[in-house]
Amino acid sequence: MSSIITLHHSPLALSEAAEQAFAKLLDANPVPASISSFPDGKLLVVNRAFTRTFGFEREEAVGQTTLSLGLYANPRDRHSIVDIVNEKGSVREYEVMIHSKSGSPIHVMTFAERIELDGKDCLLSMSYDISDRKRVEDELRRSEAYLADSQRVSHTGSWALYPNPDGGLFWSQEMYRIFGFDPGGGPPPALTVVARIHPDERDRVEKTLRQATTEGYEVAGEYRYFMPDGAMKHLRFLGHPVDRRNGEAREYLGTVVDVTSQKIAEEQLNATLSEVRTLASSLVQAQDDERRRIARELHETTAQDLAALKMNLAALQRSTADITEKDRTLLAESAQLAEQAMTQIRTLSYLLHPPFLDEVGLASAIRWFAKGVENRSGVAIRLSIPDNFPRLPQDIEIALFRVIQESLINIHRHAESSTAAISLGTADGELTLEIRDAGRGMPHVRAGDPSGSEHMLGVGIGGMRERMEQLGGSLEIDSTAGGTTVRAWLVMPGDSQ
Repeated sequence: MSSIITLHHSPLALSEAAEQAFAKLLDANPVPASISSFPDGKLLVVNRAFTRTFGFEREEAVGQTTLSLGLYANPRDRHSIVDIVNEKGSVREYEVMIHSKSGSPIHVMTFAERIELDGKDCLLSMSYDISDRKRVEDELRRSEAYLADSQRVSHTGSWALYPNPDGGLFWSQEMYRIFGFDPGGGPPPALTVVARIHPDERDRVEKTLRQATTEGYEVAGEYRYFMPDGAMKHLRFLGHPVDRRNGEAREYLGTVVDVTSQKIAEEQLNATLSEVRTLASSLVQAQDDERRRIARELHETTAQDLAALKMNLAALQRSTADITEKDRTLLAESAQLAEQAMTQIRTLSYLLHPPFLDEVGLASAIRWFAKGVENRSGVAIRLSIPDNFPRLPQDIEIALFRVIQESLINIHRHAESSTAAISLGTADGELTLEIRDAGRGMPHVRAGDPSGSEHMLGVGIGGMRERMEQLGGSLEIDSTAGGTTVRAWLVMPGDSQ
C-alpha cells in the first residue's frame, strides 16, 4: 500500500514505511505544522507542536477549520494566504496574529505549500512562533522613538563613525535638524559641514576631530556654526572611541548639543548682572558720598553748635552767683551732656567717613580706627602695615576701610576674642588685606568656603564682598573654632603712588 504526495507538481510514491516515517517526522517537528484541505481549510493532520502551541488537542482540531477554531485574530489574513497560494502556489514569511485556545495572542511567521495528497488538493503549513522577536522589535522601536523624542526635546544629536576603510558615517535624525540638512540625502560630506563652522574656529575643530577619530581618544569642545539662512548656532560636541581591537578604534561615537538658547540666556544674564553691578556700584558710591556729606555736616555744623552750647553753659555758670545749688547742678549736668553729645557726634562723624581717608590715606585711617576700637573694646590689635604704604584710588581706600571697619565691629560684638591682627601689603602686583581674630569662630562658615552661608552672616559681610567684587577683587572668610580670618584681594592699581 502506498500514498502519492505531489510537491511542486513532482509526484512521490511513498511506501507504507515511508509514509509512517513522514508522519513521525511531521509530528516530531518542533514547529507547529498542519495539513489541511484546500481551499476550505479543514484540518486533516496537526502535529504535537501545533497542539502544544495553540492549546487544541488533535481531536478538537482535526475536522475543524482554522477559522472555526478562531485561530486567526483577523480572518482576512486567512483569505490573503489563500489568494497568495492560488497565485503562487506557496506563501513565504507571512506574519499573522494567532489566538490560542485560551485567547492568548501569538505572533507567528507562516510558511505554506500547496500539495496534492492522494489526489486531494491540500495545504502544508508551518507557523514559527516569533512572539519574543516581535516583543524585542517593539521594545527596540519604542526605545528608538523615545530616544528620538528625547534628542529632539534636548536638541542633542548623535553620530557614529567607522574609521576602517569599509566603514561609514551614521547620523541620528536630530543631527540633520541641528545642522540643517535633509535626512533623505544621508549624512553630508564632512567638508560641507566644516565649511559652515565659524572661520575663527574652523581649522581648530577640524584638526581636533580628525586627530581624535584617527588616533582614538576622547574629545570635547564648542564651536559656532552658520545655518543655510545665515543664523548662527552654538554647538557643543563630545566624542569617544568604542569597540577597540588591536589598540585601534573600530567605531567612534559622539554627540552634538545645540546650546544656542543656553548661550543667549547666559549673555542676557551677564548683561543683566553687568547692569546690576553698575547700579550697585552707583548705589555704593552714592552711599559713600552721602556718608561723607553727613560726616562733614555733623563735624562742621552740629559738633560746632554743641561746642558753642558748652561754652555758653560754662559762661553762665561763671556769671551767675545768686542761683540756687540745684540750678548750679543742672547747669553742670547740661554742660557735661553737651560734652558727651559733642564727643559722640565726632565719633559718629569719623565712623561715617574718617577724614584721614581724604587727608592722609588708608594706612593712617586704619591706625586711627584700630586705636579707637582698642581703647573702647579692650581688644589688643596688632597692625602690620608698611610705613611707606602708597595712596590708592579713593574707591579702593573706602572699600578696604569698610572691610576693616565691619570686621573689627564683628570681632568686638561676636568673636569673644581678646586679640586681633590686621595686615596690609602688596606683592607681585596684588594688594592683600587680612584681619584675624582668636575667637570662637562663625559656626555657619566652613574653612575654605569662599562664600559661606551668607544669609547667616548678615548684610555687613555681604556688603563687604559686593564692594570687593565691584573693584574686580574678592573677599574670603575662613572660620574655625579657633578663630576667623577675613581676606580681601585686589589687583594693585597701576597709578598708585
